[in-house]
Amino acid sequence: MLAFFIETLKKEGVDFGDKKGKATYDRLGRPTKMTEETLKKLEQAYKFGCNKTEACEFAEISFDTLNDFEHKHPEFLQLMDAWKDNNVIISRAIISKKLATEQNESTAWAYLRAKRKSEFAEQHNVAQAGVVTIEDLEAAAEGIEIDETIVEE
Repeated sequence: MLAFFIETLKKEGVDFGDKKGKATYDRLGRPTKMTEETLKKLEQAYKFGCNKTEACEFAEISFDTLNDFEHKHPEFLQLMDAWKDNNVIISRAIISKKLATEQNESTAWAYLRAKRKSEFAEQHNVAQAGVVTIEDLEAAAEGIEIDETIVEE
C-alpha cells in the first residue's frame, strides 16, 4: 500500500529526495523531511498503535511537517487510518482462528458478549422503590446519613 502511494506521488512530481532528504534536482529551500524512509517509519509507528504525536517522534519529524504533508496529500490520511486499524484486524484474525480451531465455549461466549452486548451481555436491572429527593442526593454527596424512611407521593 505504501509503495503504491509513494509511486503515485513520484508520478505526480513529488520529489522525496535521497535518503537524507536532499532534492534530486536543483531547488531552493530546505531539504524535505518527508522521505521514503520517513514514510516507512510513520507506517511502522501507526501499525504499532502510536498516536500522531508519537508517530512524529518515532519518524523524527515535527507535528507541523506531518500536518503540512497531510494537507498537500489528503489521500495519505486514508493510509494512516488503515495502518491504525492493523492491530484490530490482526486481533480479530487471532480470535477467529482460536474460535475455529479450539472450539472453546468460554472463548466463544466472551466473543459474543463483546460483539453483541445487547443479546449476550449480563443484564443488570436496578429498580428504585419510593422517591429520592434532591435533598437526599445532596446529603449523600456530603456523606451525611439519609433517613431510611421511604417517602411516598
